[in-house]
Amino acid sequence: MVVTGVERISTYRVKITLDEERTLILSAREAASFGMEEGREIDPASWEALLAQQRSAAIAKCGKLLQGMDYSAAGLKDKLLRSGFLEEAAQEAVEKMQEAHYVDDARYAATYLKYHLHDRSLSRIRMDLRAKGVPGEIVEQEIRRLEEEDEGTVKSREVEQAKKLLTKRHFDPDNPDPAIVRKQMAYLYGKGYGMEVIRQAMEELAEASEDPE
Repeated sequence: MVVTGVERISTYRVKITLDEERTLILSAREAASFGMEEGREIDPASWEALLAQQRSAAIAKCGKLLQGMDYSAAGLKDKLLRSGFLEEAAQEAVEKMQEAHYVDDARYAATYLKYHLHDRSLSRIRMDLRAKGVPGEIVEQEIRRLEEEDEGTVKSREVEQAKKLLTKRHFDPDNPDPAIVRKQMAYLYGKGYGMEVIRQAMEELAEASEDPE
């Protein structure tokens, strides 16, 4: 393992490049203590000491991050990597958080679902969770669990959300212009609402318009 780059990124921190492909961020003092000088080969003892320091620091960082908010396992690891930790240290720290149940993708998905169910479609929530790194099988498991618990409520909430969006977009149920209707439907479809929900939302708005009482 050879130090192929040392870049100062702030007064007290430096970015180290190893073998021209791996990077980490250390304080200037830490870099000096591990002999991180460009062109220098890291001996096995120094490497092990560096890994131990990185593991300890990554676990401490996890503790601070999790005090402020919940993370998926992938999201937490990404946060550590972007903070400058080595891959090995980030992975091990996340695994330790999972073992201690501080990080649980199923719990994260369930909480996210319940929090956003009132303002987002299930399709949108599904995409959000996958983008946050929650495995697809866990996302689907929690969605199935939610639908089994109260399928009717899930659908009715989506209909109400679609109605609010249509009203906000000044949808006029008394104007049957096909082009306008298609445009509104395409908008809702793009937000993740299914055609059954969209049609029901439009029908309910039309019924309300006919009978304002």
